[in-house]
Order: sequence, then structure tokens, then C-alpha cells
Amino acid sequence: MIATLDQAVTLHRAGRTTDAARCYEEVVTADPEALPARHGFAVLLLQLGEADKAREHLEFIVERGGDDANVLNALGVVHQQQGDAIAAADSFEQALTHDPNHGKAMANLGVARYQLDDFQGSFDVLSRAVQIEPENAAAFVSFGQTLRALEKLDEAAQAARRAVQLSPNHLPAHVDLGVTLMALGQREEAEAHYEKALAIDSDAMEAHHYLAHIKLQQGRLTDGWVDFEWRWRTPDFLAADSFFNLPTWDGAPLREGALLVWAEQGVGDQIMYAGILPDLEPAQSDVVLACSQTLVPLFARSIPFAKVISMAAAKEDSQLAGTVSAQVPIGSLGRFFRPDMTSFPARTSYLISDQNRTAELRSKYTLRNGEKPLVGVSWRSGNAKTGAAQSLELAELTAGLGRTDVTFIDLQYGDTSADRAAANRAGATVFEDVEIDPLADLDGFAAQVAAMDLVITISNTTAHVAGALGVPCWLLLPKGLGENWYWFLDRDDSPWYPSLSLFRQSQPGDWTGVFDSIRAAFTSRSSFN
Repeated sequence: MIATLDQAVTLHRAGRTTDAARCYEEVVTADPEALPARHGFAVLLLQLGEADKAREHLEFIVERGGDDANVLNALGVVHQQQGDAIAAADSFEQALTHDPNHGKAMANLGVARYQLDDFQGSFDVLSRAVQIEPENAAAFVSFGQTLRALEKLDEAAQAARRAVQLSPNHLPAHVDLGVTLMALGQREEAEAHYEKALAIDSDAMEAHHYLAHIKLQQGRLTDGWVDFEWRWRTPDFLAADSFFNLPTWDGAPLREGALLVWAEQGVGDQIMYAGILPDLEPAQSDVVLACSQTLVPLFARSIPFAKVISMAAAKEDSQLAGTVSAQVPIGSLGRFFRPDMTSFPARTSYLISDQNRTAELRSKYTLRNGEKPLVGVSWRSGNAKTGAAQSLELAELTAGLGRTDVTFIDLQYGDTSADRAAANRAGATVFEDVEIDPLADLDGFAAQVAAMDLVITISNTTAHVAGALGVPCWLLLPKGLGENWYWFLDRDDSPWYPSLSLFRQSQPGDWTGVFDSIRAAFTSRSSFN
């Protein structure tokens, strides 16, 4: 009996994917020009995660002139699954030229623009998509994500709640609502939604990951580290498992061979977790540390018991695996050495700057600017989704500090010329040392930070560098969106970095109280009076 398109569609709708795929293939083999069958087959292949095969059928349809809105929408989904958000957005936009009210294409375009960090563009199409398809729970989830990125947290929560209402067992809706509730400071309710997501699917990786952040932020470290291991299954970490082909370290001293500790996440995270490395030395002196290239000189000087190499060098070293008995991601060391809040050591620092370079830079700044205290400032985060909430303008910072009796040194990475010009117009001079590039020369940047009398910064790499060097640092923290778990809750100090003092917003986006507290701190600090 020859399969028919009707049979394939019926099987497809019944969820009998294997039988449906066989029917679709028989129809297409019998008639290669059967474009509706190719379209149905492509949609099924997308559901099965076989984007490459789906793409072949969809491009065949397009070549034959069958590119209607549904086909172009499916082709956009192919591009999304293949990680090409630009091509995906183009396909969705083409679909909407065929049918301006195609709700799914519009919702998918909103997701693509979100992936491209075009949050306003995402908002524009998703606000229309949820009007066209008011029962589409997935569209409301995407809308909530975009609203959160635009710092419209109450509206984001409303959109996520609508998604949960429409589909009570829609796992992404519970996860997304949890993320927004976390940003609103409603941690108990957020945890409840993560737990609901895990009740739907105990392997819900993002629910575990976000639950880890709640537990860790609250100081429930033992449980938090367990959930934290789920990060390797989340999209942001899938490309980071470079060395999982080697045995995983279980925390016990190795009888032979080296332990490979390898870097993950950003430079600031690597610096923070490096504070655990001295705990390794008593039991495991044979350690290879693979980190970002820019950190190699600083870590090699500061962690002498380890062989420090770049991640690139570790991947290219064909002999490395033969000398290593086990591997561990640097962020997983917390499981073994930071089980609770009492397990943080009292060490004041663990990184060592180039002392000669530090002395040269301090002399340089003093000769140029006089004997005023050197205050390094950093004010911007590059995080696309939370950076705006964490950051402030340099002119706002210098005006808020209200000090003319100090020398401000620019510690901000990137081009800061416009920022410094605006601060100068407002009456503050901030000196930029063009010989220091925080991104390309982190060892030089560490020497510069070590030359400061005080660092004032938002939550970015500068804070981690200052804290790890033991330099006095005043850290400005947002409330809500942009709160990082490792600064914990309601503390004005950091167990990671004893030299840090934390100044927290009382309301999201309002730095007024933070500046009031900092001005008071200046007054009580004798060296600034």
C-alpha cells in the first residue's frame, strides 16, 4: 500500500513520529515535487531536532516557488536551531511580508531579535504577536523575557503569569516567571516556580541552574553547588565542556598524575574561583591550571604551585591528557571547599601584581596629579541583558561622590572618551592611562589597580581584580535585575574579598542612597579628610 499525505499528517498529529516520518518519506520519494509533503516532513524533522534534513526540504520548496509564510517561518526555525539568529530573523521577516498577521512568525521574529540583543525590536513584534495569538503561552514567555531585558519587571511578571495561566504545565513559563520574580526580589515565589518546573520535568536543566543561584545567594551553599552542576546542560554552557572526556575529580587527593583545573565563564568569575585554589595545595600540589590567555601572567605569579597555561594551549597540547589523572571546572571547586559560609578563609588577598610596574604607575600618577589619593573608578558592565541595570554614567558617579580632593583614575575597559568628556563638563577630571588596556593586558591592569588607594566600581571585572589583590574597594550594587548571586544578600562585606565594602541600592535604578552612603564613608576615612 502506497503511503499518502493524509496518512502522514494523521500520524503526525497523533504523535506517532516514526510512522509519520516513514510515510512522509515514501510520499516524497514517490513524488519529489510533492511540496506539501516536504513541508510537513520538514516540520516533523524540526520537532525531532534534525534541522539539517529539514533545511534540505524547505530550500527545495523555496526553489520551486512554494515559499509561503508557513514555509519561510519553518526555514527561520531551522536557522534558529542552527544558531544563526540573523538568518532566522530574515526568514521570519520574509514570512511576514507574505502574511503580516502570521502570529507564529511574528513571535519567532521577536525571539530572534531578542537573541540579537535588539530588545526594543523584540518588544515591538512580540507585543503584536500576543495580540494576534492571545492563547499562545510560548509567545507570552518570550514577551516576558524581552520585557525583563527592558527592565519592565512588573510587566514581565504579568506576561509570564499569563503564560502559566494559559498552560499550567508549560515548563518554560514557570522557569521564566521564576527568573523575573528573582529580579523583583520575590525569591520564595521564584523558588516555588522552579520547583514546579522540576515537578513537570526533574531534568529541567535551567530550573536547576536558576535554583542554584537562589540557594547560593541565600548562603545555602551545599545544596546550591549540587544544583550548580546542572549548568553544563544549559545553552550558555554547552560549548564549555572542553575536557569532560577526562575523568572527573571527586575531591580526593590523586595518587598519581596531575589535576587539571580549567576555566569557565568570564574573566571576573575565573578570578573569583581562583580564590579557592590555595585550598588545593596542601593535598594536591600537582595542578595544571588552564585559564584565559590574559590571566596567565597574573595567575602564574600568584599561584606558584600550579602550572598555569592558557585554555587554547591546553586544547592544543596532545600530551596533556597523558599527564592528567582528573579534571575539574574551576567553578566546581566550591563543592569541595566552600560547603558553608564559615568555610571562607580569612586571607586578605591571593593575587600578586607586578610590584615594579605597580610602583612605576603609582609614581607616574602622583607626579602628574600631585599627592591626592588615587581613586580608580569603573562604571559600566558589558552584559547585554543586565548591564544597564548594573551600570551608571561616569558623570553621575563623579557628581554623586562629590570629591575634588582626589585623583580619579579611569579603570573602565573600552572606549571611555565620551564618558570622560561628559564628566569633565560636569566639573570632574578623570585621568585615562592610554598605556593600560584592561582587556588586552590584564596583568598591567592588575598593576594599575594595585596602585590605587581606593577603587569604586560597579559589579564587573574591576571589582574582582581589586578584591583578589586586597585593594580597598567600594562596590556599587543594583537591586533586582543585575544582582549576582556571589554578592549574597543584605551584606555590606564579601566573604570572597575582605577588602570590599558593598553599597546596595534600596530601590531598582536609584543610586541616590548609595551615593549618600559613600559620601559618609569618605568622611569617616581619615586618609580622605
